[in-house]
Amino acid sequence: MLGFEPTGASLEPLHFAADGAFRLGDPNPVKQEVIAPALQRLREEEFDVAMFYDGDADRLDVYVRDGTYLASSFVYATILPYVRRRHEVGQPIVLVDTKTNPLAALAMVREGVQVELVKSGHSHIKHRMYGDSRIIGVVEESAHFYDAFELEGQRFCTENTLFFSLLVARVLLERPERFADTIALQSKAHRARDWGHKFPSDDHRHRALEAVAECLRDEGAVVIDRLPDGSDIHGHMARKGLPFELSSDLAVPDEWLQVTQRASTSEDHLARWEIVGSDARLVRETKERIQATVSRFGAGPEYQG
Repeated sequence: MLGFEPTGASLEPLHFAADGAFRLGDPNPVKQEVIAPALQRLREEEFDVAMFYDGDADRLDVYVRDGTYLASSFVYATILPYVRRRHEVGQPIVLVDTKTNPLAALAMVREGVQVELVKSGHSHIKHRMYGDSRIIGVVEESAHFYDAFELEGQRFCTENTLFFSLLVARVLLERPERFADTIALQSKAHRARDWGHKFPSDDHRHRALEAVAECLRDEGAVVIDRLPDGSDIHGHMARKGLPFELSSDLAVPDEWLQVTQRASTSEDHLARWEIVGSDARLVRETKERIQATVSRFGAGPEYQG
């Protein structure tokens, strides 16, 4: 609230007072039932944007006036010219995680940055940033945003949701057409947002992931289990119709698909998936095939959170 004061923005805070007892429920913006009241107000009243944070405020989810959710990679692509202004490097690099929508990554490439894949995880990402001064920022599709901040000659690589919230508001005020263009671009892709299944054991989970990877290969996808820097993604990333290295002159085909799957490192026997693709039917049918495949290995009910 204090950070927004100099902007003159009209704010309507909801549930912003810290409450460790979580009497209002799970502060997880991924869960639609948690944010439904705010989305209703966004659609019915004269708001330009809604920003949602999680319990420790290191995640930022953005919804625009009509209730459209703007995925994190598209948010970053929208504000990228403003991010670039702060950094004087010859060939800036932006890191994106394996779930990043390739259309958003391509939009970043066309802004003149080099886009590289990075394994998710705060400590790993910050280690990569500190190790290469060309990296100006990072976005994870889980709504985590990072920047390389300078203070008194030192470089601090970290998340800062206040900074990115203010930057979103500034771009919305000064360049609203960028949001309109990004929303139009996002509408060309369809997404099955991160979901998971628990398995009876890690062995069951491993065999399920391998079976899905084999199924995707059989359908013509290129599947990798390591990133170009050699890091293990603890799962697989698959693309069909699009290359892993995106160039600014790439012509996007009519049909394309991206699937990411990984074994959770923080939750026992849990695996997670995310799908993006060129049309809703393709995404829906791919998710159905994945769920049919993992059911053979004792997968539990669909889990989101």
